Amino acid sequence: MATLFLKADAKVGSLAPNWYDKALSAAATLLLAAVVVALARGMAQWPQVPGVVWAHLVTVLIALILTPWMLLRPRGTKAHRLLGKIWVTAMVATAALSLSRRSTPAISASSISCRSSRW
Repeated sequence: MATLFLKADAKVGSLAPNWYDKALSAAATLLLAAVVVALARGMAQWPQVPGVVWAHLVTVLIALILTPWMLLRPRGTKAHRLLGKIWVTAMVATAALSLSRRSTPAISASSISCRSSRW
């Protein structure tokens, strides 16, 4: 996927990870660490967290765990394709779950027009 945004490596047909793949892998690993630390620090509030948020977190964790693995391992293998399907499923589920729960009220056109009419 990263090769969509950059030129392919000088070696034609190279499936080895380039610097961009490695950078994305490092970023995903750091984000995974941040999520785990945040979950550990908020352990006291776990009982108050709704189920949909837990489901969202699980799908995020699956995607974050798979990202470095997918980017740094050989491409095109059966295992790579299977893990890629799992990764896509986790990302779609993450997006769908994020739409099902809002922690803040949405800003709609009507709320903006009501606020602007006060001026």
